[in-house]
Amino acid sequence: MAKQKIFEKFIKKDYNNDLEEVLSKKEFQEEVKNLLLDIMYKVEMSYKDYETVKKNVLPKEKYIENIIKSVKQNCESINFWKTTDVKTSAYSVNKQRKQILCFPISSKLLYCLAKIQKFDDIIKQEPEILNTTLTNLLNTGNNINMVEPLRDFNGYSWNISALDIENYYYNLIYQDLIILIGNNILEEWTNKNDDMVDYMELFKGEIESKYGKTLLKQLLEELKILSILLEIETNKPFKKEMAERKQIVQDELLKMENKQQYIDDLSKEKKKISKEIKEMDIIINDKEKLKEEYKKRNQDLPLEKKIFSIRVLTKKIKEEREEKILKLKQINEKLNSNNFLKIQNELKYEIEYLSLIDTQRIKQKILEYIILLQKQVLKAISVKIEKASSKEELLKVLYELRYFNLIPVDNKKNISQISKLEKDLIKVENEAIIKMYELKMTTEICKTKNNNQKILRNIFYSNIIKLEDIHLKVIIGKDEKNYLIFYDDNSEDKRIEIGIDKTDIKVKRKIKVIL
Repeated sequence: MAKQKIFEKFIKKDYNNDLEEVLSKKEFQEEVKNLLLDIMYKVEMSYKDYETVKKNVLPKEKYIENIIKSVKQNCESINFWKTTDVKTSAYSVNKQRKQILCFPISSKLLYCLAKIQKFDDIIKQEPEILNTTLTNLLNTGNNINMVEPLRDFNGYSWNISALDIENYYYNLIYQDLIILIGNNILEEWTNKNDDMVDYMELFKGEIESKYGKTLLKQLLEELKILSILLEIETNKPFKKEMAERKQIVQDELLKMENKQQYIDDLSKEKKKISKEIKEMDIIINDKEKLKEEYKKRNQDLPLEKKIFSIRVLTKKIKEEREEKILKLKQINEKLNSNNFLKIQNELKYEIEYLSLIDTQRIKQKILEYIILLQKQVLKAISVKIEKASSKEELLKVLYELRYFNLIPVDNKKNISQISKLEKDLIKVENEAIIKMYELKMTTEICKTKNNNQKILRNIFYSNIIKLEDIHLKVIIGKDEKNYLIFYDDNSEDKRIEIGIDKTDIKVKRKIKVIL
């Protein structure tokens, strides 16, 4: 067995054959099959650079297996829009019917393949509203993340196609989480790999152990609020649902102010429901009463809503009975004197989140919380820099910091261009550079510390794929302007003007930045 595993490492798996085998059993049009095979080709071309730039990614084999698995298990029908068909969206995904309809573009199809395999119940969080919003935040972020190797890498370069990102904030938040806890937990969580694992608790444990309780508390609150605000912004029916739930909770809290009256009302409701359950039991177990109920219910119903058999009616009554049993259980919990204060506090906690529907200037509020979240991520990166004890450990953090800087916030700006984060970014970048000197990973270019940091911070804004390939050279200009030239190994990448006096420049030859 051990010899077989060693031998398998030397065999390059042909995923095209695996996909073609799956496709041979699907009734897809040839155009669809060709595009799916094209996705495989592009992944083969781009994934190595993607792994280099991002570090926190699935192994290529696992990434490809996920694509093939989605096609095999979740897709019965894949069709492409005609130009005249598209009115509101570039895709349509029906999970129940296992149908995809999208533009004939590899990145769009890949997004749909990620979306169609997602579950809607990956989070169990109180209040219940957060189950929906946090689930959607994670799932959408993962869908966008799945497309990244095709969207931003072509086998030769790394160019972030911001305009093709489905939602900037969902993507940004998901990338933040990858930086904080890595990719594996998030992949397992969003794909619901293990029903026995409480991934929220696992997530909390990871954050607390790595960065402390204070960061965990702030981070969780910002994630919860952002998930709700983004859902309100992108999902109009959701806002209506929130308003209805808010009214219910407010009414319940108002009733609880008079505790004795609240208990009396619940007791009456309990008796009423108990009586209804008994009546249902009698009907279910008496054929004549079932027939009477059948006639009674159908009497005033239109044809399309009529119950067409006693069997269907029996099933329906049993379902109604289960709902009443659940309601009865909830009432019993409320009547338990030990639970009164707990339930009241839970409702007050819930109303805080439900009240977010009253947020004015919601776009501005979302951006405020996005910035607060990025500050938490920068604190976490600072902790990583401090803990890095080897060149290998620090190099991984340098890649993460560079990647973080270049995450788009909209179609024009990335993180490094947000003015309210400038001081935090400079602080963390300088910490990274100081650690680089401590570990003898770089060369002093200027005589003064500040100018050294000013020059070296430029590596965190470069899209040269390998940081180890970045070379720098300072040119003393004849026009009294000095320039910094970036090289991708031996090829000139770009040059920028630097406001540093030539007398402070220590190295004037081309040097390798990371030793």
